[in-house]
Amino acid sequence: MVAGSDTPPRQCCIYLRPDFSLSDSERLANFRARFDPLHGKIPPHITLVFPFALAEGDAGFAVETTRRIAERFVQFPATFGAPILSSDGYALLPLARGAGAVRDLHNALYATETFALFLNTDIAYVPHVTIGRTAPSDAKRTADITAAFTEWGATDQASVTWVIVESFGMDEVSFVEAAISLT
Repeated sequence: MVAGSDTPPRQCCIYLRPDFSLSDSERLANFRARFDPLHGKIPPHITLVFPFALAEGDAGFAVETTRRIAERFVQFPATFGAPILSSDGYALLPLARGAGAVRDLHNALYATETFALFLNTDIAYVPHVTIGRTAPSDAKRTADITAAFTEWGATDQASVTWVIVESFGMDEVSFVEAAISLT
């Protein structure tokens, strides 16, 4: 709880929203519906700033910092590689083309005073879209996800044009604080 308030603290995250073709969007939606517990809560995205506590009234500050950084970046095409399963159970579409631009934007945001304290240096940043999750100990689900990868087919392409600042509470209800267009 925020001191002097009955409102539970909110979380905030900042991500890129790739615009996939209709066929790729349908394929992503179907895969995520089967394997990603967050499929109905957040669209396919590339996380730039991982969720952090948002004090009451600080959303505007997060939005303005993001806007100031994002205005230095341009829209870009993205190509995704074949799906992979990470050792901690995440099914990922790694970014191939466009990964450098995403890393640059990620690094620029975390270089600000606003977000620097939230950087987790224990995990290497790999630009990707999460498309599923499993517990590494769940052999059946892991096998199902891996088998579904063989059905994936061609590499996905998208246009990356929007940076989204989103907040969400303990009730998992989210609110888009800002959708910032890359120039």
